[in-house]
Amino acid sequence: FIAVQGNVKTRQYLELLAEFGGTLKKIYVQEGQAVSKGKLLAEIDDAGLKDQLEQMQLQLQLAQTTFERTKRLWNKKIGSEIGYLEAKTNFESQQKRVAQMKEQLAKTKIYAPFSGVIDEVVAKEGEMIAPGMTRIARIVNLNSMYVEANVPESYLPSIKVGSPVAVTLPVLKQTQQTSIRQTGNYIAPSNRTFRVEAPLQNEDGMIKPNLSARLEVNDYNNPEALLIPLRIIN
Repeated sequence: FIAVQGNVKTRQYLELLAEFGGTLKKIYVQEGQAVSKGKLLAEIDDAGLKDQLEQMQLQLQLAQTTFERTKRLWNKKIGSEIGYLEAKTNFESQQKRVAQMKEQLAKTKIYAPFSGVIDEVVAKEGEMIAPGMTRIARIVNLNSMYVEANVPESYLPSIKVGSPVAVTLPVLKQTQQTSIRQTGNYIAPSNRTFRVEAPLQNEDGMIKPNLSARLEVNDYNNPEALLIPLRIIN
């Protein structure tokens, strides 16, 4: 076995930022709350976008009615081609404007990108939100933890996907038997190491991101070898 130091991580860890600027209208979750993917977490005041959308939808209905009538007449060779094309263009343009407004309005609501736990609520109701800058909350999923470590390049031929590994978490006084599920395809020139990754079970939720870990990776196995304790050798 070889022993290396590692770090516990999760790929489902995210700082949620707003895409729309304005006043934070409502926060629907609390710290420590478990949420499902797609749950509404917070809402920003739309500054009248909803009213604008309703007005655009009325204009879209009129444009659609005008286009359909113009199309029926044109199919009967009544009216001008330019009138038909203008009605068609107006209808399609209005459709795009409504779609764009719906996309903009959707940005006023912040949803959970995956199932997890709200680790921290950063923003406060009534606060002015800057798009792409103001942190709203932090969400983390503790069910998809793994440990990552850098292994010297000399072990590249012997450590592969599926190699057994024992992961010890000193703080928790816990050891798990797992296996390497991914090995890096790049040797870091600064320390001549490559990355390895092994999954961890976290049924009680005690394993947290950034915990220190020790990995003992099996790089050689010989069932017929005879082991002699070092202390009996003169």
